[in-house]
Amino acid sequence: MVENVAAETDELGVSEEVRQRALKMTPEMRELIFGIAKVVANADLEGARKHLTADFIDHESAPDLPIGPDGFIKVVEDVHKSFPDAAWEPEDLFATDDRCFARVRFTGTQLGEYMGYAPTGKQVSVTQMHYYRVVDGKAVEHWGSRDVIRILQQLGVYSRVDSIEATAAAAAAKAPTPYKTPMF
Repeated sequence: MVENVAAETDELGVSEEVRQRALKMTPEMRELIFGIAKVVANADLEGARKHLTADFIDHESAPDLPIGPDGFIKVVEDVHKSFPDAAWEPEDLFATDDRCFARVRFTGTQLGEYMGYAPTGKQVSVTQMHYYRVVDGKAVEHWGSRDVIRILQQLGVYSRVDSIEATAAAAAAKAPTPYKTPMF
């Protein structure tokens, strides 16, 4: 068993600390979390069908995407189109009876359109959090935090100062004009 965990974690490029955490998980949870990691790394639809239920809900996907493995893979494929060298390095893992969590370091070079922005050729590196609810060894729901603002900042297409100024200008434009007569 330890040899299998070593092989799995070597394939995913995890640290010794994460490997030790993985050893504390049940074999079923370990297989699921590593399986999902491989699905994301390889945009593997068959793997998605193995590890996600047919009615899997990704709370982070666009509302027009289908539920289930097909919708999940569409999101993954879109990321790979934007960042062909996309990688997710597990930095922390844990699991309970029916939940598993992964904190990962996402890296990639934007060589395709991302959220409507033309390719910049810039590299990004952000922390992401992924949380899954599990039933009968398969993920049924996913919640994530992807830090899109930081990605956009690293791509050079978003600045906090620009955003604050734009927000203030929009608020000023929408502000009601002062009353010309007393309200009382």
